[in-house]
Amino acid sequence: IYIGNDPSSTITTAPYNVAIGSTALESITQGSYNIAVGYDALKSNTEGGRNTALGASALATNVYGHSNVSIGHDSLKANINGSQNVAVGNGAMFSNTTGISNVAIGHGAMGSMFSGSENIAIGLGALGGASGGSNVAVGYQSLAGNSSGYLNTALGKQTLFSNHDGKYNTATGYHALYSSYTGDRNSAYGYAALYLNTGDGNTAFGTSAL
Repeated sequence: IYIGNDPSSTITTAPYNVAIGSTALESITQGSYNIAVGYDALKSNTEGGRNTALGASALATNVYGHSNVSIGHDSLKANINGSQNVAVGNGAMFSNTTGISNVAIGHGAMGSMFSGSENIAIGLGALGGASGGSNVAVGYQSLAGNSSGYLNTALGKQTLFSNHDGKYNTATGYHALYSSYTGDRNSAYGYAALYLNTGDGNTAFGTSAL
């Protein structure tokens, strides 16, 4: 079903698609079971299948990626062959190109990451960076500065805010482990716990601990 755009010549090789909006799914050649609603939604998709894109420019540059859910203006916009991602919110996972199995919920969540995989980011601006993997960031700008760090857990506003490539860290509470840049294996529980810490292997419990 095509409304506003009709690449009908592909109907025999790309069946079971729904496109609503000018340029939505306009490049489709083989991909099937896609839903695209909004201007430029899944615009460049040729072979990717089982994608859902709701919003202007959602999954706009996707070509081969499959099984993605993109809801919100510019969500997953730069995706090319990343698959099995969920992005909800304007600009969520905006820069992702090849990352797989990520979940980003919130305006700009995981907005600058282009190849990270198996991450969860919930909150405005949560989980920045380029290529980190297996991170969990819940809260406004949690893990916002992350570049290549992996296996970190940040729960709370601006937790692990400055982390660049640190790994195996856990921060729970507003501003916990805020200043850590390359630190590994730290655990901070409580408001501003380990706030100034930049080292490795520390554990702190309580408000402003250590």
